[in-house]
Amino acid sequence: LKEWEPEIPRYLLELIRNEGLKNGLNSDGCLCGKVKWEENPLHIYRCVDCFDCNLHCQECLLHHHQSNPFHTVEHWNGRHFETATLYELGLVIHLGHSPLLPCIGHSNVQKFTVIDTDRIHLAAIRFCRCSHTIPDRYQLLRAQLYPATLTAPQTAATFRFLKFFQMLSFMSKVCDLLIIHLLCINNKLAGVCDRVLFYLGKNVR
Repeated sequence: LKEWEPEIPRYLLELIRNEGLKNGLNSDGCLCGKVKWEENPLHIYRCVDCFDCNLHCQECLLHHHQSNPFHTVEHWNGRHFETATLYELGLVIHLGHSPLLPCIGHSNVQKFTVIDTDRIHLAAIRFCRCSHTIPDRYQLLRAQLYPATLTAPQTAATFRFLKFFQMLSFMSKVCDLLIIHLLCINNKLAGVCDRVLFYLGKNVR
């Protein structure tokens, strides 16, 4: 501890740096070259789950997250970063085909609630409706999303969350209600947590 003590000011500086724009490796503009931060200061986004520290414009952020639709992103509001969602920014998840080559005969966008290990997400999903289509529940399963119901599902859990929940259940005997409440702390989506708890067979007062 004594050896680390002189480093405390620099450690604090680096932690604070993470909260601002200067931590971005591309502090002048988006890597696409289309957006300069000085001209568009409110068009700055970043992902807190991706390993890189790059700042992105909205278009690039959505493009880079076609295969990672449940990452947590933030938006620069002029003073600090605040939590945003890929759903609010317009990301649509296409099932039944590659995310970069979506089905041309897709369904209308359907609003979904998705439970993941870090939080409960809202998601916009399009199902495949071409000649090779399969029932929606199987399209969800192939995307590693476990549907809450057999018919017309609107809620699903990621396989990653189910494995995590199984491990917690075996190791700590924690109840499902507690896990959902912990996830709800991470997001403020009105009504979303109540819907999930309903599917778990719980009554929330």
